[in-house]
Amino acid sequence: AFLNLDPGQPPARLTTILGSSCARMLLTGRAQSAMVETLLDPLVERIPVAELEDAIASGPTKPARAARRAASSLAYLIYTSGSSGAPKGVMIEQRGLSNHLASLVSELGLSAGDVIAQTAPQSFVISVWQFLAGPMVGARVHVCDNANVQDPILLAREIEREGITVLEVVPSLLRVVVERINETQVRRAFAGLRVLISTGEPLPVDLCRAWFAQCPKVPLINAYGASECSDDVSLHRLTKAPAITTGIVPVGAPLPNTQLYVLDANLQPQPVGVTGELCIGGAGVGRGYINDPAQS
Repeated sequence: AFLNLDPGQPPARLTTILGSSCARMLLTGRAQSAMVETLLDPLVERIPVAELEDAIASGPTKPARAARRAASSLAYLIYTSGSSGAPKGVMIEQRGLSNHLASLVSELGLSAGDVIAQTAPQSFVISVWQFLAGPMVGARVHVCDNANVQDPILLAREIEREGITVLEVVPSLLRVVVERINETQVRRAFAGLRVLISTGEPLPVDLCRAWFAQCPKVPLINAYGASECSDDVSLHRLTKAPAITTGIVPVGAPLPNTQLYVLDANLQPQPVGVTGELCIGGAGVGRGYINDPAQS
């Protein structure tokens, strides 16, 4: 299994994650070499990526035989923000990762002609699909500069320069984009996308209307999910502005092999129109939290 670490996070958080995950091997880039020396448990083996590159370059050219893994085997760990206490390590199995990637390839219509923007920090679960879905269909993944992702002008330049076709942003950033979209380069870049995905926050109806007023030919997808369920569990595609009478943007229909239930406090289904708790079932639901069975 792999564990994403964001070198931009506080050393104390990284130390906590490395300890609770029981990681025994850490791949590091040149820029992180000095930092990781202060984090590592003596039992963790550090392998500079540069050494792997040298080994690959001098190694055999025959493709390696892929290892067969059970669907129930672990694929990755991702840690929650810890906003409600200590960070918890979510365990996602191969079946959850595979189902999520295959679902997004299908639902987004990904193909070899796409360029997918990798915009999320490596500590966020959406970074997983942004890194891995493209190679499944021969698409290119472009890793965006972190500074550019938060600036509409810089992001627009990167979209145009790299030919990005699939972009995922949070609604708060999308609002800033819409406010700056009268600037020629911003409009041209965002209007050239094949699809725009909104995630991480509720998508306001007025923002949808503002988007389609400026970029009527670019579909807007509202994605909803959780780290504990392999990221997205539902998508809602909009191809035009919501009606004036629309009060909310739906989270949409569940992804394949995923079930959504609205339940009461006794875990009984609620009638249509009655408030309840959204519960998720299916292939994407993770194994629980590592070394924390009481919370799982």
